[in-house]
Amino acid sequence: MKKGLRILCLLLILVIITGCVGGKKNITFKGKKLNATFEILNLRSHKLSNNINDTMSNRERAVIIGSNYKIGIEEDTSISYDKYKGDFNKLSDNFKDQKDYKKVTYNGIDGFQKYYIGYNRYEVYLNVNDKVSLKLNIYADEGKKVKDIYYSDEMQDILNSVVIKVK
Repeated sequence: MKKGLRILCLLLILVIITGCVGGKKNITFKGKKLNATFEILNLRSHKLSNNINDTMSNRERAVIIGSNYKIGIEEDTSISYDKYKGDFNKLSDNFKDQKDYKKVTYNGIDGFQKYYIGYNRYEVYLNVNDKVSLKLNIYADEGKKVKDIYYSDEMQDILNSVVIKVK
């Protein structure tokens, strides 16, 4: 009987540690020009908020609130300005001299990242089309370093899960 109880306890611990109980959940931002879906471990207490009081800037339309960070979501239309004429490479080149600028690809979607000191955040621009790009603003909660949050496995997994559907 004791051996059976031990095995049951061991299996329960194993299931909890591996995350089989929680699995993953999808959080979907529904914008005017696009929808963006992110896959997040169900064991984490994340939520999508459209409340203006939860966002960090007036351009963000929603925010994913995580355990020690926020991901602000914008439908960035600056690519459609006359200066860029719908060319994502021109938009990207405009930020080449910014801190931590680097071209990135998340879930097959090309883009670029940069650090914006004014808001203490990492910004990720993902190419959607010649009218809009998905801009994600990553913030760290007080007492955390935004660079550590941005480069964490958890954040990179979230960014690598993004699926964008144009409306």
